[in-house]
Amino acid sequence: MQHQKLALTRLQELVPQAGTIKILVATCFVLAAIGPWDQPLTHWLAEHRVASFAQYWHQSIFEGDPIGASDYPVFLYIIALVVLILILPWKAKHDRLARLWLWSSFILYSGLVTAIGFIHPLKHLWGRARPYLVAKDEAPFSPWYLPGAFDWMSDRFSGSLPSGHTSTFLILITLSYCIYHRFYRQKTRLILVLALLASISLSFAMGVSRSMQMQHWVTDWILSVGGGWALIHYLFYQVWKMDQRLTPTSHGKTPSLSAMTLIAIPILMLGWFLSLRLLWSLLGR
Repeated sequence: MQHQKLALTRLQELVPQAGTIKILVATCFVLAAIGPWDQPLTHWLAEHRVASFAQYWHQSIFEGDPIGASDYPVFLYIIALVVLILILPWKAKHDRLARLWLWSSFILYSGLVTAIGFIHPLKHLWGRARPYLVAKDEAPFSPWYLPGAFDWMSDRFSGSLPSGHTSTFLILITLSYCIYHRFYRQKTRLILVLALLASISLSFAMGVSRSMQMQHWVTDWILSVGGGWALIHYLFYQVWKMDQRLTPTSHGKTPSLSAMTLIAIPILMLGWFLSLRLLWSLLGR
C-alpha cells in the first residue's frame, strides 16, 4: 500500500512536468513548420494589414495614445500589485484573503520571471533584426533558431525575438490556471478550458497585430506564447505548486518556497541565453 501511494505521488509530480515538455515540443514543432515561411507570412500579414485592428492593439495610454488592447494586461498587473499591498496586514487572519494574496503573488512573480528571465534577455542577446529593418536592407534576416547580427544597442526597441507585447497577455494564461484550480467543478470544466483557449487566442491576436506593423516576425510571437506558457506551467506546478496551495491537503499543509529557488530561476535562464550567445561568438558567427 505504501509503495502504491509513493507511485501515485510520483505520477502526480510527473504529470505537470510532462505538460511543460509537451508545450515546448508543440512550440518547437510549430516553429519548425512555420520557419521556412516566416518572411512570406509576415509580409503577407503586413500587406493585408487591418489598420484599425493593428492600431488598437499597438497603442498604449502609457505612451500618450488613447487606451489600447496592450494596456489591459498592464492594468491587471497593477491591480495584482495593489491587492498584494492592501491585504498584506490581514492575510494571516482570513483564508480568502490569504488565497487572494497568493494569487497576486504568483501573478506578479510569473510576470517578472517571464520578463527578466525569458523575454528581455533573449531579445537583447539573440539580436534578431525586426522585419521593417530587414525590409529597408538595414539589417540581415536571421531564422528564429540562430542568433542574429543585429546590434540591439543601436536601437531602443532592441531585438525582434521574442515579442514583448505578446508576452504581456500571458497574464491571462496565469489567471486561467489559478481560476481552474480554485473553482474547478466537473460542470465548469469546459468553461475553464475555453477560458484558457481564449487567453492564448488573445495573445495570438496581439502577435498578428505586431506582424501587421512589421515589428515582429511570426515566429517571434509564437515563441513568446509557447515559451511563456511552458514557463508559467512549470512555475505553477513545479516551483510554486499552486495546484496544492489553492487546494490545501487533508493535513492543511502547503509546500514551502525557497527564496534561493525563486531568485535562481531567472538568473539561470539569463545564464543559459548568455552561454548560447557566447558560444555563437566563439564559433565566429
